[in-house]
Amino acid sequence: YANERCHVYWLRHEYEHAIFWGEEGLKHVSASDRGNWKAVAHTLALAKRDAGHIGEALAVFLDGNTLPSVLAGELTEKSEPGVIYGNVGRCLFLQNEVDDALFCYVKSAELLGVASLSNSHNCGYASTWIGEALEKKGDYLNAFLFYRLAHHQFLRFLPPLAEESLEKSDNLVSKSPILANLGAVEEL
Repeated sequence: YANERCHVYWLRHEYEHAIFWGEEGLKHVSASDRGNWKAVAHTLALAKRDAGHIGEALAVFLDGNTLPSVLAGELTEKSEPGVIYGNVGRCLFLQNEVDDALFCYVKSAELLGVASLSNSHNCGYASTWIGEALEKKGDYLNAFLFYRLAHHQFLRFLPPLAEESLEKSDNLVSKSPILANLGAVEEL
């Protein structure tokens, strides 16, 4: 119950409430129930990461791996490699380590099968985050394409995130003459 509340508050961007419920959940899950403990710890780490407690979240997301091994593409613990790379990448991006984040995002996308539209909510996050990293690097055309891909991936599972991705792609039109020209062509 606490894990579900933590997840809902995280989705609503109410991180302090999410952290409260995640911590409550960890108090009530026995250490011997490794599967549930790990699920609650992961959800709590999502909230902590997005609330700015990146170091604490990164320790959970590394899942027994070291940061250098992740950045070398050599996971020792591989329970969910696509998820590991995605969330480690997000922590790095939030620390303004854009190139390392982009490496992790691309690795995550490959492992999740982003092009296949399977596992759509995680693929949607990977595509959005790749778009954000590319935008930060000034590659507006590819960022636009990844935001549009994220829009389609989120559409079925998380419509509010689909709309956010669409808005991000639309906001890029003013930053790029190529995208502005494409918009003019679309109107014809």
